[in-house]
Parts: sequence; C-alpha cells; structure tokens
Amino acid sequence: MTTKVDGKGNKMGLKVHLTTDGPDVTIAFEGVLDETSQLPELSDHVKGVLRLDLENLTLINSMGIHKWITWMRQLTNLQGGMILLNCRPVVINQINILRGFLPDYARVDSFFVPYSCENCGFEEKLLLTRGVDYDDQSQVKYVTEKTCPACSGVLDLDIMHQRYFNFINKKSA
Repeated sequence: MTTKVDGKGNKMGLKVHLTTDGPDVTIAFEGVLDETSQLPELSDHVKGVLRLDLENLTLINSMGIHKWITWMRQLTNLQGGMILLNCRPVVINQINILRGFLPDYARVDSFFVPYSCENCGFEEKLLLTRGVDYDDQSQVKYVTEKTCPACSGVLDLDIMHQRYFNFINKKSA
C-alpha cells in the first residue's frame, strides 16, 4: 500500500471513523477528501441521526467535492436527519459556494471561525455552536478581534464575515 505525502511530508488521504450509539451514527473524517477517497455506504444502516464530524478534514479538492455531493444525494432516506459538527473553514466555504454540499435535510451544529495575527503570524480557530453562539433566526455572536496569545498583538477575523456566515440561513436546492 502506498501512502501519499504532501510537499511538507504530511500523510495525505482520507480516514473514516464510524461509531454508533443506538440508532445514531457518527462518522469522523480525517485527512484529505479527494479522488482516491472512499465514502461509506450507509443507505439502510442509519435509523437515527447521522452526525458528520469534520474537525479533522483538512482539504477538499474538486474531485472530492464531486464525491461528497454524489454521496449526499444517496443519503436522502435518513430518518433522523443529518448534523455536521466542527466544520472547518474549508467546509463552510464549500457550503456557501455549492448547492448540494449541505442538503436541505442537514444542518450545521458547530463550526470554526479563523483568526490570525498580522504581527506574528499566529492563527487560531474559535468554535461556534448552534443554540449558544447562533441559531437560524439570529445574528452570529463572535468578536472581530482578540488579543494574540503569542505576541499580545491583535488577532483579526480572518474571513469576509459578510459571506462566511451566509450558510446559517441558506437552504440548498
């Protein structure tokens, strides 16, 4: 078996970790979603809620996007719906850009907001949670700048907030 490695020596590829809790299924994705990725067959296995933990999904290329949307189209018979957790900016960006990346039957329950320090280059991601930091009817609670823990400079919001939060009220076609 060959392991793909990026230019920095990091292992590439997608690992899928599936756990069950009664009728509910949680799938944690780790690594890169690309043309070599295998997404799990779930059509009749999920009787409850399907939770997708995307915290360790580091990259999605164009072929990975195609695989994801095809997979989402196959998961229409979920009895308990689908919840996306710990969505990285790479996921939020795709939700905001592509119809079908987040189907109508799915919702985002938590996502990361990136911050960076122009002074020292420090980066941090703040996790926002549905029901605490946002819901479908309200504005998202976040700060536009924070104190950098590395140099005491300013950590600025590292997104275009007018676009980044669009997914909260967005429904796919």
